[in-house]
Amino acid sequence: MSGRWLWTSQDVQEIWLLSWAVLANSSTMQLDKEAQLRHYASYFWPEFLTGGRSIKIVGLRQRLLMARRGDPLRQHGYGVSTLSVGSILEGWKKAGWIEFSPDHAEIRLKADGEGQLARWQEEDGLWRSGETGELELPKRLKAGEPATNLRRICQVVGRRTVECIHDPYTDGQALLNLLKLRELGASISPRLRLLRRPASSIERQTLASFLRDINTEKSSQWEVRPDVTPAKPHRRFLICTDGSIITCGMSLNKVNKDEVLDDIPASDKGADHDRKFFEDKWKLGIVVR
Repeated sequence: MSGRWLWTSQDVQEIWLLSWAVLANSSTMQLDKEAQLRHYASYFWPEFLTGGRSIKIVGLRQRLLMARRGDPLRQHGYGVSTLSVGSILEGWKKAGWIEFSPDHAEIRLKADGEGQLARWQEEDGLWRSGETGELELPKRLKAGEPATNLRRICQVVGRRTVECIHDPYTDGQALLNLLKLRELGASISPRLRLLRRPASSIERQTLASFLRDINTEKSSQWEVRPDVTPAKPHRRFLICTDGSIITCGMSLNKVNKDEVLDDIPASDKGADHDRKFFEDKWKLGIVVR
C-alpha cells in the first residue's frame, strides 16, 4: 500500500467542488465580458454609428476611455467595465458587428451590428414593460414599429425555412432586412432565390454587388432574377421549404407599415398556385450579376 495515494470520498468531493467553481468562474467571466460589450454598444452605437455612419477610431478610443471611468455608464444603469478599449473593439469585430476602414482609421456598423442593436433594444423594452417575448397578433404589422415588425415576421416564420421570395421591389434594403431577420432567429435558406421586377443598369449593379458581399461573408448562394414576363403582379410572398406560403402586403424594403401577414398551408390550392407561379417565372429570368 505504500507509495500509493488513497482517495477518500471527502477528497473526491472537494476536487469536484473545486472543478465546478473553476468552471462557474470561467462562465461568469465570459458572461461579464459579453455584458460589457453589450453595454458599450448600447451606449455608443445609437449616438455615433447607426444609420450607416462611421467614426474615427481615435475619437472613439477617447470616448471609451472616459466611459471606462464609470460615470457615463453608471448614469445609464451600466456597471463599470474591466475590459480594455482594445478588447472592446476586438470583441465587437470578432462578433461580426463592426468593420474597419482599409486604413484602420475608422469603424462602422455592419448589418449584423444593426440587427443586434435592434434585438437588444427590443429585449430591453420587453423587460421594462414586463411583457413576455411572444408578441400579440404577430401577423399584424404596425407603422412606427419597424424593429418589432421584423420580430413579428420572424415569429410567423417560426421553425420553417424561407427558400424563395417574390417581391417586385427587392433591393439592398430588402436584403439588409433579410439579414436582420436571420439575426433575429429566422431560418433563411443558404440558397435563397429572390424574384423581382426588372431593374435599371445602375440598380442591377448595386444589387449584384451587395449580393456578392453577402454570399462571400455568409458563405451562401443567394440569387436574384428579374420577372421578364409582360404581366407585372405586385403580390409579395415567401415560400417555405415545407411548401407553405407567407404573404405580406408590403415589400421587405419597407417594413415600417400597417400591414397583415397571411399564412397559407402547403396543402392549400393557393399555395400550389404560388409555388408554380414562382417556378415558371424563375425559369425565364437571368441571374442578376
